[in-house]
Amino acid sequence: MSKSPVYIGAGSNELAVTSALNIIDNANDISLKLQTIEEWVSLTDGTTVFDFVDNVQTTEYSAKEYAQGSTVAAGGSAKNWATQAEDSTVVVGSYSALHWAAKTATLYDNFDDRYLGAHTTGEREVGVDNIGKDHDGNALVDGALYYDTTLNVLKVWNLGTTTWDQSTPTSSSQTQINTLTQGYDGTTSTTPGTNLNIVQVDTVADNIANVNKVGVIDSDVTKVAAIGTNGADVTIVAGIGTNGADVTTVSNIGTDGADVTTVAGKATEIGRLGTADAVADMALLGTTDCVADMAILGTSDIVADLAILGTADTVADMAILATTDIVADMAILGTADIVADMALLGTADCVADMAILATADVVADMNTLATGDIVADLNTLATSDIVADLNTLATSDIVADLSTVADNIGDVSSFADLYQIDDFSPSAPTTDGGGNAIAEGDLAYDSTANRLKYYDGSAFVDTTTSTETTTAANNAAVAMSIALG
Repeated sequence: MSKSPVYIGAGSNELAVTSALNIIDNANDISLKLQTIEEWVSLTDGTTVFDFVDNVQTTEYSAKEYAQGSTVAAGGSAKNWATQAEDSTVVVGSYSALHWAAKTATLYDNFDDRYLGAHTTGEREVGVDNIGKDHDGNALVDGALYYDTTLNVLKVWNLGTTTWDQSTPTSSSQTQINTLTQGYDGTTSTTPGTNLNIVQVDTVADNIANVNKVGVIDSDVTKVAAIGTNGADVTIVAGIGTNGADVTTVSNIGTDGADVTTVAGKATEIGRLGTADAVADMALLGTTDCVADMAILGTSDIVADLAILGTADTVADMAILATTDIVADMAILGTADIVADMALLGTADCVADMAILATADVVADMNTLATGDIVADLNTLATSDIVADLNTLATSDIVADLSTVADNIGDVSSFADLYQIDDFSPSAPTTDGGGNAIAEGDLAYDSTANRLKYYDGSAFVDTTTSTETTTAANNAAVAMSIALG
C-alpha cells in the first residue's frame, strides 16, 4: 500500500519514534483498562467485577449493580432500599423506605379511627351520619374517644349499648366531687364531727331509703335541736324503737317537705356514689398524683394537643395504628436490629442520599449508563488525553476510591450534570443533564455526527475518535520507519 510522503522537520525524528513506541507499548494495557472500566460501570449479571489489568476477580460489584441491581450480595442496591415492595425485605430482616412509609400511613389511619378529636355534643351525637361513625364513615370500634366541647368532658364509645359514655366529670360535677372529698383524712372513722370520709359516703348510700323519708321541716329541726337540753325529751327519743307508734311517727316526719322531695330526686346519683367502683374512684381522685395529673390536663398545651388528636386525619391514623398487622410490624420495629438500622437510616447523610437516589433524574441517569450508546461512548475514551486520565484511575488509591462509590451514590449522580446525549439539532445544548447552564469541561455525545464533544468554555469541541487515533498511530509508525531508514 502506497504511503503519502511524510515531511520530517528538524528534531521531529526522535519525537516520532518515541510517540510510536509509546502507542505500541501501551496498546495492550489500554485495552485491559478499558475492559475493567466497562465492568465497573455497567456489569449487571450478578457477579463481581473482574480486574483485567491484574487478572483477578474483585469482591466488589459495578456502580450500576449497587445503584439499581437486585442480586447484590453486599446489602442490597440503592434502588431496592428506596422502592422495594411493601412487606418484601431488601435483606433478611430489613425493609425498604417505601415499606415503612406505607406502614406509617396505616398506623396513622388506625389512630384517626379511634380518637375523633374535639366536637360539640350535637356534632357527634345527633343525626344518623354522625352517631356510631368515624371520620371515614365506618362503624366505630369499641372504646373510640372524642372530646365533648359542649360539656368539656372526654367520652368513650360503648359498642354494647351503642352510646357515648362520659369518662370524665363535668366542671360542675367536679366541683361537687371536690366538695364531697374535701377534708378527707384517709381514715375509716365514722365518729360524728370528724372530717368527711368515704366510709360516711358509703353509709349514706346504703341507707338511702331512710334518707328519703327524712324531711327537714323547720318545726322538726327545732324539736330535734332541743333534744339534749331536756332530759325528758332525751328519754322519749331513746325509747323510740320499742314503741311501734313512735317509730311510725318518726318515719313520717316531714313526708311532705320540699327537702325530702329534693333528696329523693337525687337517689340514683347518691346510689351510684355508694358502689364499690365509685368509692374506689373517688379515693383515687383525691390523691396528690391524680390532682396533679388533672391540673396538667387542663394546661393550654395539653388542650391544644387533644384538639389535634381529635381531627379527622389523626383519628383515621390512630385506627390504622391499632390494626393487627401494624401492631405486629411495630413489635418488629422494636427489635434491637431494627432499632439500630433505623438509627442509621435517620442520620442526615443517609436521609440525604436516599432522597437523591429516589429522584426520577437519578434513576433515569443510571438507566442511561447501561445503554449501547453509552458503552460505545466509553470505547472512545481511548484518546491520548483520556488514556492518561485512565492510567491515573488505575492506581491503587483510585481503585480504592471507586469501591466506595456505592456508599456515596449521591456524588455519583452528578455524572448526569457532566455528560449528556444530544442530536445537536438545530444547535448545541445550552444546559446540562441537571438543567444547569453548560460549564467548561462538560461532555456531550452528538448523535447526529456520532462524535463525543467537550465544552471548552465557549463552544463544544470534537474529541479524537478511535479511527483518528489509529491513523495517527499508523502515521507515527511510518515516521518511525522513515527515521530508522
